[in-house]
Amino acid sequence: MGVFVIPPLPSFLSESLQTAGAYRAQPSRRVMIPKGDGKQRPLATVARKDKIVQKATLAMLKSIHEEGFLGFSCGFRPGRSQHDALDALVVADLRT
Repeated sequence: MGVFVIPPLPSFLSESLQTAGAYRAQPSRRVMIPKGDGKQRPLATVARKDKIVQKATLAMLKSIHEEGFLGFSCGFRPGRSQHDALDALVVADLRT
């Protein structure tokens, strides 16, 4: 594996990690929204700080795991689909 550069953490996150040793997400804010039939359904919104932490975690994990995939790996990768995997199989079959 390569060397990973971790960008500076936002102040709220670095303080949380220094004092508690972990980041604890804030509870989602829940609001009831009306439906067409007169009933209501819940809608939860995530705090902005939690979204920042989620995006940073995703970027770090992607950079770590992306290099472990083979060039023809297509599952759960951005810009790749099952159709790309099938096309790769057809091309490989035509070569043999």
